[in-house]
Amino acid sequence: MRIAVFGTGAVGGYFGGRLAQAGEDVVSGLPSELEEQTGAVVRLGRTVGVDTPVNDFIYSSLIPMERCARRQVQAST
Repeated sequence: MRIAVFGTGAVGGYFGGRLAQAGEDVVSGLPSELEEQTGAVVRLGRTVGVDTPVNDFIYSSLIPMERCARRQVQAST
């Protein structure tokens, strides 16, 4: 998997790299902490009425692969 991360300074480099690593962990077929970390932020934000657009995007992008890794659904070919 190839991911391009653009940005300057610590924010683009560090957080972009962490996001790329999260994607690689999920694609590798191993369960990640997606539900416990990003999913928790999304749920808590909804509970208290706070928008979490970045976490919503990350969660919705990675949850299909996470479910496959946890064998909750089968990957389509």
